[in-house]
Amino acid sequence: MKQTLFLSMTAVLSLFAVPTFAQTTETEPVSVEVEVEKTDDKRPYKGLLEKRGKLEERVSKQKMKLEDKEKKIIEKKAEIEGKIEMRKEKKEERISIRSEKQSAFMEARTNAALTRLETLLTRIDSRIVKIEATGKDMSASKALSAELKSDLAQIKAKAVFSTETTKEAIESNRALFKEIKTDLIAANKKMMDILGGMGYKFGEKKEDTTTTNQ
Repeated sequence: MKQTLFLSMTAVLSLFAVPTFAQTTETEPVSVEVEVEKTDDKRPYKGLLEKRGKLEERVSKQKMKLEDKEKKIIEKKAEIEGKIEMRKEKKEERISIRSEKQSAFMEARTNAALTRLETLLTRIDSRIVKIEATGKDMSASKALSAELKSDLAQIKAKAVFSTETTKEAIESNRALFKEIKTDLIAANKKMMDILGGMGYKFGEKKEDTTTTNQ
């Protein structure tokens, strides 16, 4: 009888039992704590230090290259400036020599022209005296001769050329020489007028007095 009762109770409880496969659909999270073992291994830091050292070395090399390049640029600049200064000095020297030659040339040409005109005027005055001795009136020629002497004296006093090498001095010499040249042309024309008053004819062909045998 006891056995029969136990079986009946077992059968009843089995009706309220939850199937075992339902419990397998949901699982609770499991937290796992892993303890990392501390070690004295410094190899990762060693690698970083090596990389840093290489980087610093590379930066240092680049800096040295830049410094060398900058030094070469400064040296090249100084060399170019030296060449420019040397060329400038040579140019100034050439200008100085040319200016001195130009000044000497202008002075020599002016003095030569004045000497020639003064020599001719002296001969003309001597001829005027001889013609006047014949009884001919030479007052006009004598007046022109006096004017010409005054003109030549003024030209001689004016003919002072600068020996400076400045641009202004060179241009001033050229302008003065041009002015003196104009004055000398006028003086030469006045001398021709004196000779014309003395009876000299210019630009006329002389008659051919030679005879030929037929």
